[in-house]
This record gives sequence, C-alpha cells and structure tokens, in this order.
Amino acid sequence: MRDEPPALFSRHLGALYPMNRTAEDALAALTAGQPVAVKFGKGGWNQKRLGFYWVMLDVAADHLSDRLDTPLDSEQLHRLLKHKLRLGKEIVLPSGEVWLDVDSISVAAMSEPDRARWVDRVSNVLAHWLGVPVNVLMDEARAQERKAA
Repeated sequence: MRDEPPALFSRHLGALYPMNRTAEDALAALTAGQPVAVKFGKGGWNQKRLGFYWVMLDVAADHLSDRLDTPLDSEQLHRLLKHKLRLGKEIVLPSGEVWLDVDSISVAAMSEPDRARWVDRVSNVLAHWLGVPVNVLMDEARAQERKAA
C-alpha cells in the first residue's frame, strides 16, 4: 500500500481550512463550483503525528531540493527514506538479489509507538543530511504546521 500524506483541515466558523500542504494543493486543484466528495474522519494524535511527519518531509524536501539542485517533494523523500532505512518487505529474487517492497508497509497503518520510532529515525537522518540539529528541523516543521493552521 502506497503512503500518501493526509489532507488535514480544521473547522473555523463553519468552514474548513487547510492545515497542511496536501490540503492546500487539493483545494488549489478545484475549480469554482466543482462538486467534491469528502469522507470525514476525526484526526486524533495518530493523525497529528502523521500530519507532522509529512510537514517535516515538506520542510526537508524544500531545503534538500536547493542543496541538490533538483526538485524533490515529500512523497519522493518518503520513498527514499523507506529505502534508506529499510522499511518494507524484503523479497529475495531467484538470482539472490534482494528487492525491498517499500509499498508493503504503510506508515499510516503503523501503531502509534512504531510511528513515533519511525518519525524519530527519519528526523535524525534528515537532520544529518541537512547539517542541522534535530531540534532545528523539528522547530521549523512545527512553525510550518502552525502557519498552515
């Protein structure tokens, strides 16, 4: 199953407002008057951590894109990290080669303790790649999250 960032919205004065880039992009793709089907679900702590994870990836992808001089988005970075950190089912081919099926494990389906460990592992790798302390990356992601709220 392929991971995708959730489109998170909050309700204020009877309207829904985007809380992350995925929600902003979803709204931007709509044309005026276009009907939209929406499936509502309450976002608990799991959703908050999952939303924060994708915001952190957005922040890191923006900075890494500049450093690498190539476009990189959060979904690409997510798949890259799953490869780097070996999150997926390993399949041994008849040749002996090992293929990692990164779509076999969904971050959204993880238990809260597993997701917390995953976010910690990812934040450490990203901070190392960016050359900043982990708390700097986390603070920037939290600032972006507050800005979107």
